Amino acid sequence: MKKILTAALLLSGTFLSFSLPSPAKRGMCYNSFTESEIKTLEESNVTWAYNWYQNPGKDKIGPDHKIEFMPMIWGAGEDFDEMVTRTKEYLAANKNVKCLLGFNEPMMKAQYGGCALTPKEAAEKWPVLEQIAEEYKVELAGPALTWGFEPLSDGKIYGAPEAWMDEFISEYKKLNKNKEPRYDYLVLHSYMDYPSAVMWFCSTYGNRYNKKVLLTEFCAWDQDPNQIPHQDKNEQITAMTQKVEAMDTEEIVEGYAWFMSHAEAEKIPYNSVFTKKGSDGSLTDLGKVYLYMTDVSRSKTFTAGEVIPAYEYSSSSNYNTTVGEKCDDGIRFNTPVGIAPATDRGDKKLYKKIPLELGNFSNKRFANYKVNIPSSKKYTVSLRIMTDREELYIISADGKEIVQKEIPSTKGKWKTVTLEAELSEGIRELQIKTLGNARTAKFYWFTIE
Repeated sequence: MKKILTAALLLSGTFLSFSLPSPAKRGMCYNSFTESEIKTLEESNVTWAYNWYQNPGKDKIGPDHKIEFMPMIWGAGEDFDEMVTRTKEYLAANKNVKCLLGFNEPMMKAQYGGCALTPKEAAEKWPVLEQIAEEYKVELAGPALTWGFEPLSDGKIYGAPEAWMDEFISEYKKLNKNKEPRYDYLVLHSYMDYPSAVMWFCSTYGNRYNKKVLLTEFCAWDQDPNQIPHQDKNEQITAMTQKVEAMDTEEIVEGYAWFMSHAEAEKIPYNSVFTKKGSDGSLTDLGKVYLYMTDVSRSKTFTAGEVIPAYEYSSSSNYNTTVGEKCDDGIRFNTPVGIAPATDRGDKKLYKKIPLELGNFSNKRFANYKVNIPSSKKYTVSLRIMTDREELYIISADGKEIVQKEIPSTKGKWKTVTLEAELSEGIRELQIKTLGNARTAKFYWFTIE
């Protein structure tokens, strides 16, 4: 991964954990990129990718490029030695690789994407990965855990992730004089629809094994017929934004990778980032949101006088980690705020500069922003909005309401409206909130002048 904050090696060869600060968290699973797609990624908040293989092939990512590459030793079957050889060749030629991924979903068979290894089989081969990590001074992540639902060669169905992982650790210790296996990150895969479930999954298993988590495959694609976000394009996007916000702020999650770069763009589960295989870099709506949505854990402090994009908030009503918490507007984690591609093309320069908007900013929605106010005085706050009904806007500073104003319907057209607000000098947390029931309510940017 890139943008490494700290990395240290002891003379003994013991490898100390990297710290991978956001937005280095954001990654992608992919199956080959065009040069145009790589250029698009380089201009986004995605910083790393992997392709379930030992090298990126012809794709110009990895060391000396803006997008980091993570090699993977996918399994331990007949081609295991070839995987090991390719991995060593890649690591020898690329000195700044940070992490090696190992064994993809060993509790699953190949038809479902897994490498089908019993815990004992995996334990027998894992020392080879440890030796590679030690020799080339990279971190080691995995095996990738998910739920198993079919028998492996030992006749067992492992079910919950801990069933396979606990036995793997036990078998490894039997083979290695009670030594614990080395894995610097716990790797998880989750296709649960609801953000609260994904965060439960990460925290439960991260804490169980006392490791930071790499969620190297995720999107909404639950097989439970009662789960629904993946059945609608906008709900898939909403579930994604909520998961990303939660993971960006959750310390136990060290990184995450969206599944996937080229997938289903126009049918369930609507999870493709690019419009088609081998595209010219064109993004789906979901791709635009995933690549460009801000990282709330490292929110920017703006200055009065500049244009502040609505989507670059420091916190919002978009996500609540409490499962089933009832809010005035319903169950919050299942109620979209609507981060969406920008639709206001009135100012072409701003349209190019600000790629996203808040596309559903009504009915008690709010967003908070850190703004440096240079002096205490009355300011004009200009909001770029679109509503189909009259809407009450409320602005607060550091939790104290300073102004509210009923703004008439803009009749479905983008309009810049103004409010006068007394603001005191210093860095203030400003909250912009609505108290209305508009069916169409969009928020693009604001200024304080």
